[in-house]
Amino acid sequence: LIVLSGCGKQTTAPAAQTASGPNMDITEFSVGYSSRIVNPDEPVPLSGYGNVETRYLQEINGDIKIFVIALSDGMGNDILWINTDLIQISSSYGEPMQQLISAETGIPEERIYISGNHSHSAPNFSSSNEAGERYRDKFFAAMLEVALEALADRKPATMETGSVETENLNFIKHYSYVDENGDTQYFGDNFGTAVYNETTKHATEVDPTMHLLRIKREGCKDLVVVNWRAHATMTGGLTKYNLSADFVGAFRVALETQANCEFAFFNGAAGNINAKSRIVSEQRAVDYLEHGYLLSQHAMEGLSNMTKLETGTIRTRQETMNMTVDRPDYNTYVNAKSVWSYFSQTGDTATSKTMGEPFGIRSAYHAEMLVIRYGKPETLPVEVNAIAIGDSFAMTTAPNELFDSLITELEAVSPYKNLMYMGYANGNQGYIPSNYGWEYTCYESDCSYFYPGSGEEITATMLKLLNNIKAEA
Repeated sequence: LIVLSGCGKQTTAPAAQTASGPNMDITEFSVGYSSRIVNPDEPVPLSGYGNVETRYLQEINGDIKIFVIALSDGMGNDILWINTDLIQISSSYGEPMQQLISAETGIPEERIYISGNHSHSAPNFSSSNEAGERYRDKFFAAMLEVALEALADRKPATMETGSVETENLNFIKHYSYVDENGDTQYFGDNFGTAVYNETTKHATEVDPTMHLLRIKREGCKDLVVVNWRAHATMTGGLTKYNLSADFVGAFRVALETQANCEFAFFNGAAGNINAKSRIVSEQRAVDYLEHGYLLSQHAMEGLSNMTKLETGTIRTRQETMNMTVDRPDYNTYVNAKSVWSYFSQTGDTATSKTMGEPFGIRSAYHAEMLVIRYGKPETLPVEVNAIAIGDSFAMTTAPNELFDSLITELEAVSPYKNLMYMGYANGNQGYIPSNYGWEYTCYESDCSYFYPGSGEEITATMLKLLNNIKAEA
């Protein structure tokens, strides 16, 4: 096993050494941290931007990393925050890793949280691709080692929180615009085939808040945890066949250099949020490198005005919601299958849309999702977590791409002053629009597995868990 000696220095332990319990010699609030670069050794399929069977790694533009933060309150409560630069980690892979890490460390599975930063230029664990399978095995072997390193690295710690408003660095994907007939239309209702003009405006405003958590440990670099919301899709275009952690990787490099710190990033409620605007005049960054640098400037501003947190007992709650799938009837399924089959063979978006209209099928991609929904069970599990440290800091998680307004509304009623949301955590059950998303029939509502109101149901469960924890404090 690989363990740490000091801050970030690795030594090889004897082969027979195993974890002897997460609370060994931990008598006060302590935090451990470790990270590792885990890049592929060969061309592998990449996530995002299309078919993973045809889009293979050609060049490495930025490293893929695993980050693990181990927190112990000195009273027998331990948790692991495990974050990766992957687009996400499905429960079919994540759950066995939780079980393995739990068996090696003694930390209960329900206190191990595994998430992805949602880079669309990260490796894909394709079950039908041998190179992808080899990389998956390498990646998860490294994850276990890094988790053990973080636990071995725990030291007494203090925590500070803060926030800063970013400017023109994340944007709602959907836009309202006036068409040639003077009618108001909405970008996203037909998967991007609408033409928008100079009168285009955002249908709603994005929350630009960047949440910061700084963890100080004697003799170590500060650990800065950033919670911000945006799809990691800045790399598109010419670099879409190249591997990187997208703007998150560039942000990491820039902030670690400027603040002389360690870095971890949790993507937030980014279901309807892109890191760049479709309106060119709004853009501040020309590419993912500049985008990461600009984010680092905001983070530096936030780090200059932090407030100390009173750490205390770590309390957690978990609830698995069995959410009803919006399955189509058989006739709709048959028609959707026909539309998707035609599009798959021809790539003809316009005709596919015309074919589907009599059956309420809005596009080829809507047809594809209807076919997928039909094959799903009646319900799908959505695991919701709430984690509180002391009386004023908490984090919630869900295996979904929640719309940002859902978490903004949760923050307004949360019993905890400082609240972070970890998206793409412990699985992935797809898009969860707010009522706004369902109203405008956007890409994400067409591609969601669930019914309108599902987002509000999830955040209501989060609020219940937070209130239950608070009541025990």
